[in-house]
Amino acid sequence: MAGGLVGVYYPDAGGGSQQSVLLANITYTAKRQVIGEFIPELYFGEGRLWLRGEFRAMEYPDVFYGIGNRARASDEEDFTSRSLDLRVSLQRRLGKALWVGGVARFRGDDLIQREEGGLLDPGGIPGSRGGRAVGAGLLATRDTRDRTLWPRQGSFIEASWTAYTSLLGSEFDYGVGILDLRHFRPVAGEGVLAVRGYLEGVEGTAPFILLPRLGGSRLLRGYREGRYRDDYLAAVQAELRLPLWWRIGATVFGGAGEVAGGLDAFPDPEDWEACLGAGLRFFVNDAGGTLRLDWARARDGGGLYISVGEAF
Repeated sequence: MAGGLVGVYYPDAGGGSQQSVLLANITYTAKRQVIGEFIPELYFGEGRLWLRGEFRAMEYPDVFYGIGNRARASDEEDFTSRSLDLRVSLQRRLGKALWVGGVARFRGDDLIQREEGGLLDPGGIPGSRGGRAVGAGLLATRDTRDRTLWPRQGSFIEASWTAYTSLLGSEFDYGVGILDLRHFRPVAGEGVLAVRGYLEGVEGTAPFILLPRLGGSRLLRGYREGRYRDDYLAAVQAELRLPLWWRIGATVFGGAGEVAGGLDAFPDPEDWEACLGAGLRFFVNDAGGTLRLDWARARDGGGLYISVGEAF
């Protein structure tokens, strides 16, 4: 169970293809997780500049299962971190659909509680004593979506590389590459078929808390975020989105994903983790802004998610 305050503002939400969003919320959960965040996405400079940010402060009781795709649920151990996470990217549009720019991130973690005798207790796992990760990199996006909040057609392709280095003040030296592929196609009248492929990889020594991980409200719903984590992650998801009546919509979705220690170490696709689910949507404006309620079922159980905006 969770409660909190959410504020969302859509500047100039007149139905154009590029819609800016300002989201702020404070969340408190039954597990005493406290999260404050501000997430802006702004188009400005006559639509030629695109700024995205994620700013979070957290005190977060969490669970660590180990690293790798064979981590067992019975190996779970509790830990609590206090974290400050700042990420910002700025891109400039080149031509009709291509955006290029840079990305920077600061993440500071202090593990204020670890389970005595657990995997994190000896301090041998990178990041098990907390630490600071500071990185900067390059980002390129090709975006042909007809609109950004509730696209009905078009594609979104984004690739990035971020280097975390002591030259920037980081206590960890590693690089992160991400490839994010999304495609949207109209079906069944006003319905939309949305498909996503996602690949993330780490080269070097990253803190465990920032390793690629499955689960959560956006990537393989139904699994607790961090249930599986490792140096590499691959996932695919698909959703059928259907407007129903007035400002109400519905969706059914499924996905599969896995983590591995390298690109050549993924198991066969039939052995990947999978989920199925369904949800309701409330459209808050004509630009496609939504409130999201999803329920998902996975091998380890399931989850209920309440959020602002689509999973992808």
